Amino acid sequence: MVRKFVRRNGLCIHTKNTIAQNPPREYERLIIEFHKYVINMRKKLCFDIGKLGNMEEVTWRFDVQSNKKMAVKGAKTINIKTSGNEKRCYTVVLVCCADGTKLPNFLIFKRKTLSKNVIPHGIYVHVHSKGWMDGEGMKLWLEKVWSTCPGGLLKKPSLLMCDQLEAHKRINKKACH
Repeated sequence: MVRKFVRRNGLCIHTKNTIAQNPPREYERLIIEFHKYVINMRKKLCFDIGKLGNMEEVTWRFDVQSNKKMAVKGAKTINIKTSGNEKRCYTVVLVCCADGTKLPNFLIFKRKTLSKNVIPHGIYVHVHSKGWMDGEGMKLWLEKVWSTCPGGLLKKPSLLMCDQLEAHKRINKKACH
């Protein structure tokens, strides 16, 4: 029905273009080396598969614009209205364990103080002047989120994979269990 309306009125749907990166030349070799490293660490530390986690920080915007817009065919300029918050963002720390367990979300807002609004159960919030993960945020994340993994309170061995962010590397290894 929509397609007929679009055709009948000389409209078309424009899609935002994106550019993808090519993987490194040594991509497959690096993946195999990484797999071997994880297998060796699991044998060495004898941890459960649920204690193998992958952490990633993702930036989200308050105003997520659609990448599609309907316009008259042949239009040279297509205006997209926004709320004015398209540059405001926050960081979401996501973690998935090798057994499929997803840990609670950890949000980092660009603020100096925590909001007085009620935060839903199962979501942890941290504030940072730039909205990024820092050492304090990482310690809080380890305490509030990573410790919720099965066996976390028992201080069983685990392996957490994360990127090379300085806040990740500075954490005292004793803080990680």
